[in-house]
Amino acid sequence: MGKVIEKTGKMYVFEPYSLSYRLMVKNIYLNGLQDITKTYRLGAGMVNKESLLKVDSFNTGHSSIVK
Repeated sequence: MGKVIEKTGKMYVFEPYSLSYRLMVKNIYLNGLQDITKTYRLGAGMVNKESLLKVDSFNTGHSSIVK
């Protein structure tokens, strides 16, 4: 994604789970994308509310919101 945006754009990324967030930030720095990236440790959706995140212990990318 960073190659598509290049130096003229901005990338906004959202990750609510702390472990995945730390990995994401590390990858951003390893790939030299920190100047074009703004990170947020929260989820993004259509409704402004707090939710409980159920984290899959085998695949954190498969986490979901508890209803």
